[in-house]
Amino acid sequence: MTDRQKNLETIRAACIKANPEIVELKFGCRFKFPRGSYGTLLCDKEWKRAKFLVALPQLPPHYDELRWDDMEDVEIIGRPIRLADVLLAMETAKGSHHVAVRNDGGILVREGNGITSNWSLQWRNPFPVWNLRADNLEEQSDECVAFLAGLLS
Repeated sequence: MTDRQKNLETIRAACIKANPEIVELKFGCRFKFPRGSYGTLLCDKEWKRAKFLVALPQLPPHYDELRWDDMEDVEIIGRPIRLADVLLAMETAKGSHHVAVRNDGGILVREGNGITSNWSLQWRNPFPVWNLRADNLEEQSDECVAFLAGLLS
């Protein structure tokens, strides 16, 4: 497992702990079938049958459906981790950090005791940036992922 993969797992685990709905079987949830193919759920439990998009190796994605009872054997991966999930995880992390995200995605960490504190470009110059056009943890830069994993570990 690469450093990036370890960092992604650290962040994902912290986000799921702070926001368990990430791994609920509902619209947008990704899952893995026992035989290894993946699916993305396209409906909620109000539907009579689970409708999903299936991704199979070397085949174009296709739509399928199952009874909800048949979904018990799938491994739930969950929906993608977004910036809001990371911020929730930081709120509940030990040694909670005061974090700001600039309008360009720059991540700033507040140092100090809250009375005499300043917003710093902690650990890096330039500061890590969350790509706001790709609000998915897995699409962020290695630097951003490493920075966030450091805050959440």
